[in-house]
Order: sequence, then structure tokens, then C-alpha cells
Amino acid sequence: MLKTLKSLIGINQKADAAAAEIEKAPSDARDEIMAAERVNAEADAQYRAGLLSLDDAEAQKIVADKQAATLRQDRAAALVEALSSKLALAQAAEVQARRRRQYFEATKDQAAAAKVLATEYPRLARSLAELLFTVAEADALAQVANEVLLAGVDRHPPSRHRSGASQMFPVRS
Repeated sequence: MLKTLKSLIGINQKADAAAAEIEKAPSDARDEIMAAERVNAEADAQYRAGLLSLDDAEAQKIVADKQAATLRQDRAAALVEALSSKLALAQAAEVQARRRRQYFEATKDQAAAAKVLATEYPRLARSLAELLFTVAEADALAQVANEVLLAGVDRHPPSRHRSGASQMFPVRS
């Protein structure tokens, strides 16, 4: 019992104890309280039973045992509070550390994506512009073909091999 109490005090005094290390400690401290209560109750029963029959030395030994059990009980009760608080702080610190790691990973991914964007965007923008020009040219040709069809007029559609802005804005005759 005393060994467990010393171990719990050691965990409580450890500055960088992880939540997993502390997790069982409050429960162990509660067990220590109950064990100390039993020892205290036994010593109290012996003391009361022997008040009239024990010599002073035996009575003092029982009183010392009671005091030791009471001290152990008080320490264990204080440890329950301290370890519960320490556990909550350790868990919060671990959550915060996990969030920091997630943020670091996210910003690392963000930087990598920005780098890819910076290198790929110009090429993709050119490809998209070419595609838009091709679509505009096809639209213009379809519009002229439609007008010719509806008007019954034989007119030459614009050339399919134009470049630049003239592809987007065909000149009508």
C-alpha cells in the first residue's frame, strides 16, 4: 500500500507525465483511500477494545498506526484531486499537440499545393485559353452556318484557322 502511494506521488510530481501514464492513477488513489480507511478502522477497533487492557506502549503503537493510516488516507484523497486535475491538463495538452500537428500538416500540404499551382497554372491557363478560343470559333462557325441555313444565302463561313482575339470575336460581313 505504501509503495503504491509513493508511486502515485511520483506520478503526480512528474512534470511531463502523459495522460496514458496518469489515467489509472486517480482510481488507484481512491483504492488507497479505501485501504487506509480499513486500516484506520481496524486500528480504531483495536484501540477501543484495548483501552482498559493495553499498556501505554501498546496503546501508543495503535495510536501511531491510526495516525499513519489517517495520513495515508489524507494523502490519497489529496492525490485523487491532484491526479484528476493533472490528467485533465495532460489530456488537454495532448489534444492541443494533436491540433498543432494537424495544423502543421495542413499548412505543409497547403504550401505544396500552392507550389504546384504556381508551376502548373500558367500552362493550364494557356491550355484553357486555347480551348476557350476553339469553343468560341466553333460557336461562331455554327452561328454563321445557322444564319446561312435560315437565310438560304450562300455565304462563306469564317476560316477555321484564325488566331487570337479574332477567334473569339469574328467579324461579320
